[in-house]
Amino acid sequence: MGKGVPTRNRGWWYAKWSSCIHSSEPRPEDALTLSLITSAQALLLVPPEKFVALPLPQTLALLVHTINKAFVSGTFLASFGSSLEYHPEYKIHVGHNSPVFQQMDAVSASHAMTNMGSLSRICSRSVSLFVEHRPKLALPHVQETFHCLESIARNVELGWLSTNLAEVTDDSIAPKTRPLTQSIWTILKTFLFCTIMITEAGLSTLIYVPPALGHMAPLLALSVLRNLSHLAFVIQKFGGAGHGAFQELKRAFYLALDILAVHKAESEHFVQQLCEGLWSNPHDLSHPVQQAKKAFALSAIEQLVPALSTPTIKTFVLPFCSPHLNDTSHREIFEAAHSVVLAIFSHGAQNPIDTQHEQEGVFIATWVPFYVQCLIENSAEGKLNVAQLRLAFAALIKAACSLGDHALAWFCIDSLLTACKESSFAVDGYRIHGLHLALVASVSSVPLTLLPRMLSVVNDIIVDTEKDDMKRSELLEALFQEIMNNVGDAEKAFAVSWWNEQCMKWPPHVRLADVGPGTRTSEVRAVDQESGELSKL
Repeated sequence: MGKGVPTRNRGWWYAKWSSCIHSSEPRPEDALTLSLITSAQALLLVPPEKFVALPLPQTLALLVHTINKAFVSGTFLASFGSSLEYHPEYKIHVGHNSPVFQQMDAVSASHAMTNMGSLSRICSRSVSLFVEHRPKLALPHVQETFHCLESIARNVELGWLSTNLAEVTDDSIAPKTRPLTQSIWTILKTFLFCTIMITEAGLSTLIYVPPALGHMAPLLALSVLRNLSHLAFVIQKFGGAGHGAFQELKRAFYLALDILAVHKAESEHFVQQLCEGLWSNPHDLSHPVQQAKKAFALSAIEQLVPALSTPTIKTFVLPFCSPHLNDTSHREIFEAAHSVVLAIFSHGAQNPIDTQHEQEGVFIATWVPFYVQCLIENSAEGKLNVAQLRLAFAALIKAACSLGDHALAWFCIDSLLTACKESSFAVDGYRIHGLHLALVASVSSVPLTLLPRMLSVVNDIIVDTEKDDMKRSELLEALFQEIMNNVGDAEKAFAVSWWNEQCMKWPPHVRLADVGPGTRTSEVRAVDQESGELSKL
């Protein structure tokens, strides 16, 4: 093995494998599948430098061909819709003698499907080592592999839509049909894991490819993202593609987005395709597949915001998000839409307002009043939770301050205070307390010129006689953490000095409400001394 495959034997294997691929007879196909399964475990133990001595283009083609055949090119659900029979009690009923039972049993029990884990692992290893050692030769073959997986995923999505299974619950499925639907879900999950294993291996190696071959990177990333979009209805069952995803899916998803984000033109085109594709979809948002695809699209767009131009955000992204900013009927979409808008504000806050970003600054300024009102409306119980409100207000006020328009930033603060004053603490105490915590979380977002005024407002809230000790204690703890951990260096000296001075002025009932007053005071004084020493330097 160390000397590679002999030339004579290699030619024989090329001919044998080629005949297996193009043959329509069942026996050579079975032999091919069994030989790949038999060799898969052993090949996983072969050292990389010896593994690459294999004819990798042919090895990869054989593996992809076998995987494609195992999933029937994604068409294994094609006959399900025509097999449905009327039943007075159940929406989904398939006769036990229906051919679809035998077809699905054949797919599930095939040698390739039962050993898909081994086949996927050896395929992913072939992809990663091929790209690592022979990138120029490998990338076109990897692109073919990704396109094949994408084609399977597209057919799977179409087949799933034709089954009507997306719109029913388990109780709507006839008991004798449930083993069939469970088998279908097992195949769908198997294909998802197979896809993630192979594509993640290719993307992980792709980031080390020389820049001269980098033109293939966005094409491969786009193929992976389109593939995952087709499988969004399966991904949703595992927590979605964003922060709640399992580790392997999360790695593949964010790798593809990171690779794509480097290429702004391709990123913009992809986002426009996502938005237009869902707008033109014949299914409305009440359809579960449509919901899953929209949640996936919003998770992807959130990560691509830094690569998007202001016209694309105005024309596509915000109209795509706006209908869902106040609609909690689809919780995942509701939260994802807010995450996209906050990504836009956060990105705007990170860019200095100069000639290059002037258009973006004007655009953000026009959206600030709308979104602050949107957050206030969504502060009610059952909408955005307190943690989400705190992050949202802090990002919004920071974006407003980054424009150099302190009046706009104070407009956000004043709007929040007005909303609290117009509500009754006795009736709406939870909401008001959440807004107060959001205001405290925004202390680190304001510049030094606004900080004294901001802290004065926070102080009035803390000493408010309507506050109970528990709520006051939570506000003090939140303010302490903001001053200690989040306030910038330029503002920290003033904030720490203010805290030490204010502690002496607070009434007894406020000081008693402080969590660990002695500890907090000593910690702040230590930081105050450190800030004084730094200022001398």
